[in-house]
Amino acid sequence: MNTNTVIKRFFNISTSYSVRIRTLLLKQFYANNNYIATEICKKAEKREMIKYDKLWETMKSKGITQYDLYTRYHMNRSQLNRLRHNRNVEVNTIDKLCNILNCNIEDIMTHYPDDNIF
Repeated sequence: MNTNTVIKRFFNISTSYSVRIRTLLLKQFYANNNYIATEICKKAEKREMIKYDKLWETMKSKGITQYDLYTRYHMNRSQLNRLRHNRNVEVNTIDKLCNILNCNIEDIMTHYPDDNIF
């Protein structure tokens, strides 16, 4: 039994009204879920456990720009964007940055304690 049949039987209404009701119900469902997803994302953004603020200072002291990273060292611009916004970055990327800048991990990132536990 499809959704239209259920709505027609439940509300005892014609097809044109059942489509309108189904459309309104779906809009309400997606609006509520979109709000919930947005709130979850906001909470996740506030909880930054690793920040790459030191990276930009180290790059400046070494004389390497973001332009150098994606032209000379072929680093993807999306990776730079992830670093700028303190998002997840692969360990391989961190290793490449340490090799390019000739520095330690502590020179490019800082860990802040949070409640993220297995």
